[in-house]
Amino acid sequence: GSAAATKRAATHRAKIDRKRLVIGVLGLSALLHFSCAFSPASTVRSLHADKTCASNDITCDSDKILRMAAAAAPKAVRKVIPAPRPHWVGNGFHVFPVFGSLAFTEELSPWLMFDYAAPKVFGPSSQRRGVGQHPHRGFETITIAFQGEVEHGDTLGNRDVIGPGDVQWMTAARGIIHEEFHSDKFTAQGGIFEMCQIWLNLPAKHKMDPPNYQPILAKDIAVVPISADGSDNG
Repeated sequence: GSAAATKRAATHRAKIDRKRLVIGVLGLSALLHFSCAFSPASTVRSLHADKTCASNDITCDSDKILRMAAAAAPKAVRKVIPAPRPHWVGNGFHVFPVFGSLAFTEELSPWLMFDYAAPKVFGPSSQRRGVGQHPHRGFETITIAFQGEVEHGDTLGNRDVIGPGDVQWMTAARGIIHEEFHSDKFTAQGGIFEMCQIWLNLPAKHKMDPPNYQPILAKDIAVVPISADGSDNG
């Protein structure tokens, strides 16, 4: 019932700080390396191709990429960003703008924006929750579902639902109109919803490429256990 869901959400909130640390430190590093496996147009490929990919192959070894991310050397702290206040995106995504005032700045390029929807209980409803049709151009959106389900639809005719551990990778490039909602199933039954979305800029030469959408399911994503000492021995 709703009381049990509320209790689970409260328990999960205790883990938010740790999860933010993972997302902010390892998550961005993993996405940085991981992006060349799924986005041949990304700026990241040109930065890391010599270390991770064969010169004639745009598909990287995702296991190798994740191992490299896990072993990445710690970076010096240059700036502490104040904890952001959450805001609603549509009526379905209650997000923290993780990059704060640094969003859309050269300091974080090629990353543009990073929204994190912390665990939130939604009751059963017959009303769709999310964001209706809106345009994007010149960059990519990467959406990761942690709890609940996210439904995507776009002007290319794609319609898809991702669940816990799944990723939606949309390349807007020269332009696409899409919509994002809680799935009909999740809306009807309610539950805890948690996800994040990061925007990745495209280099100028690829901004007018054809738009594209691809789901990357949890079962297809390599998992590397990381021990307390940072090794990959589990």
